[in-house]
This record gives sequence, C-alpha cells and structure tokens, in this order.
Amino acid sequence: MNSNSNIRTKRDITNAFTELLTTKTFSSSITIQDICEKSFVHRSTFYRYYEDKYDLLNKVTTMIATDFFQNVNSNRESLHSFYEQMLNYVEEHKQLFLNLTIKNNNNDVYNELVKITKFRNRN
Repeated sequence: MNSNSNIRTKRDITNAFTELLTTKTFSSSITIQDICEKSFVHRSTFYRYYEDKYDLLNKVTTMIATDFFQNVNSNRESLHSFYEQMLNYVEEHKQLFLNLTIKNNNNDVYNELVKITKFRNRN
C-alpha cells in the first residue's frame, strides 16, 4: 500500500471511531467490529495500524486535543477569549466529550486539555 492509501485508511478508521463516540460509550459499547464495519476496513487492516481500541483511543484523544489547540490558539487576544473558545469547542463536540470522559471514567481528554491550558497560560 502506498503512503496516500495508508493515510486515507487511518483517516477512515479514526473518523469512524470518532463518529461512533458521538453515539456510544467507548468502554462498554464500541467494539473493533463496530469500528471496522463503520470504516469499511477488514479487522486485519485495523490491527496493521493500531494495537487495539485503546491504542486508537489514545491516538484520537491526542488528535482531538491537537485540533482543539489549533482552533483556540488561532485567537491570541486574551485569556478570557481562550477559555470562551475552549468552552465553545467542548459545547460543539458535547456528545463526543461526554462519551469519552464522564460515561467512561476516562480522563485522557481532560488531561490533554489541562496540558494545553497550562501551556497557553505560560505564553
């Protein structure tokens, strides 16, 4: 497989997973089979890129935090606007954040956001 195909496949898997996270909780509901069906990839293809669904969760969590940081970092007006943007971003992705955090007892996204906030406050 060429590089573009690899990138496209990983994107399809992460997009499918993110979409599933808006309707299901991670730990109790989402299976590898769900992710593969949603992304139209074979199970072996999934395992070519990710060790398990927890590895994918880690990658997606980092991706969400990076996307968030890029969105809020574009406006460096004030600390107040930073927090306002952060709240707006979380509100726009409310169900995703709920399914990733509260409903799973998972603090990964929260911890990433705290890191970003600390970094932003230093600059």
